[in-house]
Amino acid sequence: MLITDRNLQRAAIVFAAGYHVEIFKLPTSPRCAAEYVDSPEIRALIEAFDSKKIIDIPHKVVLDCYGQLMARAKDLKVGRVGGV
Repeated sequence: MLITDRNLQRAAIVFAAGYHVEIFKLPTSPRCAAEYVDSPEIRALIEAFDSKKIIDIPHKVVLDCYGQLMARAKDLKVGRVGGV
């Protein structure tokens, strides 16, 4: 089972924790969404993020992951495949 999330900040936390995050363009919208596996560990991580608890992931890693996800989303929005 997968979780589809339009909040790329949450997706960046999941990605920074070492889980695979896939970005795709929504078919009826110019926006993109993230998709990742639904597991108890990921749900606990998302719940901690949403409740503003301290997560044991360095901020620099989270910001880097957020930048990577945003770049992927931007590439999909402009129609680039693979960022080329």
